[in-house]
Amino acid sequence: MTILLADDHPLYYETVKIMLENLNNTRVLTTSNYLGVINNLQSEQSITLLILDLKMPGMHGFSSVQRIYNHNPSIPILIASASDSPLTILSCKNAGASGFVSKASDISTLQEAVCQLLKGHSFFPCSIKDTEKPCLSNKQIDILYLLVEGYSNKEIAQRTFLSTGTVKQYVSDILLKLNVNNRVRAATQAREVLGLGN
Repeated sequence: MTILLADDHPLYYETVKIMLENLNNTRVLTTSNYLGVINNLQSEQSITLLILDLKMPGMHGFSSVQRIYNHNPSIPILIASASDSPLTILSCKNAGASGFVSKASDISTLQEAVCQLLKGHSFFPCSIKDTEKPCLSNKQIDILYLLVEGYSNKEIAQRTFLSTGTVKQYVSDILLKLNVNNRVRAATQAREVLGLGN
């Protein structure tokens, strides 16, 4: 059994690595960035579980989780994150993760999560609800990324090959779905919706 541990926080990384190495017949591969995850998944055919830090160098929020899942649907992904809001957890699940543990959890919770995923089950806090995630289209998500980066409507229009009027309508719809009344608040909430760092 081979587990890929992807995390860039030394203390958490070392604790989890020791726990995994104590499992029977387990080989632990490690990396501290998104590119390392991709390279390991491409070069190692025996990986049976990926434990993934949501915010590492190279990670681009939930879209990175979804990209990993889309290319490796048979490998369960266990997200380990310091952000454990219901929206974050649900977004990880929707992106293709099979489980989620907060980094504030004790080691026994992580052990249980690993065991459940290796058995083919999922592991999520029971408190998450499908209604807590705003329903955004792919185009709205693309525009939301640009909004977070501080681009104006005109700049977004140039980058997305849409008219400025169309972008204004997209932004208005996004504000409505996020239940905010201005771009600054939308950008703040978008970081959680998209799984981006502060």
